[in-house]
Amino acid sequence: MRTCLTITLAAVCLCAITASSASAGGDPPSLAACGQTLWITSEAGVIEADAATGRTLRHLQASRPYATGVVCDAGHAYVTSVENGYIAGSVDRFDARSGRRTRIESRSGGIFDIALAFGRVFVIAGSRHLHVVELAHGTAPEVVLADRRPAWIVGGSALTIVGDDGLLRQRSRAGRDRVLASGIGWPAVPCAPGVLVAAPGRLRLIAAMPSAWSVPVRPVALACHGATAWVATSDAAGLSTVVRRRRMVDGSSLRRVRIKGSAVALAVAPRVVWVATVGQAERLVGLDPQTLRVISARTIL
Repeated sequence: MRTCLTITLAAVCLCAITASSASAGGDPPSLAACGQTLWITSEAGVIEADAATGRTLRHLQASRPYATGVVCDAGHAYVTSVENGYIAGSVDRFDARSGRRTRIESRSGGIFDIALAFGRVFVIAGSRHLHVVELAHGTAPEVVLADRRPAWIVGGSALTIVGDDGLLRQRSRAGRDRVLASGIGWPAVPCAPGVLVAAPGRLRLIAAMPSAWSVPVRPVALACHGATAWVATSDAAGLSTVVRRRRMVDGSSLRRVRIKGSAVALAVAPRVVWVATVGQAERLVGLDPQTLRVISARTIL
């Protein structure tokens, strides 16, 4: 969960997370799509939905009162939940077939973000001071990683850590860090060529030259698959969102659509791009990945 996902996202240090000021409740929806399942956390709790239609398959119960974020792999969803005030947090691993829940406690305080990398679960956790923590798995203990005031983390083939100083670092499986960029904001997603990120007033692909590019866009949500990226931008009043399909090779825009509400999350399923929006209600909008035609729209309940 990122505590300031719905505010303006152009500034470098726009949402340095401060545990002392955090309070649960009213968190924007979070999406994660893996295979035929779309996972949703919202004010309605934890929802397992059909990734093709958005139809709710079942509601699941997180360990703590407020479900704040979700990531997934082929067989499981990992849901963060916290107590009010983020004084304590847990990660629940839900089996995609049975819905069975396994609780993974964090001994480091509240949980503010989650990522999967190298088949392991990492979170940003803490009380007065935040750290990147690798949660206990099997017989391995919980490990607090050395870091520089983390603001958010992104998983994938490497663990990407963005600090509240705007530095973007990647940590390898062997635990080695390298700084890839500075002046980075949220959102950020791993893509085949590198990492797609927001920077002040721009959308950047952080990758080895000559693959890197930058275009003047202020994204509020990102997703990518293969040679395509989907980029959401919202108007200042938060009344509508424009979703664009862009070429991953150079960032050029191929198609666009405008939908109601302010986008807070994107997820790519096999034949649908899902957009979570907030406004008068939390809504889930499904778009055709190529044409961006709206094929589904429903309230998140």
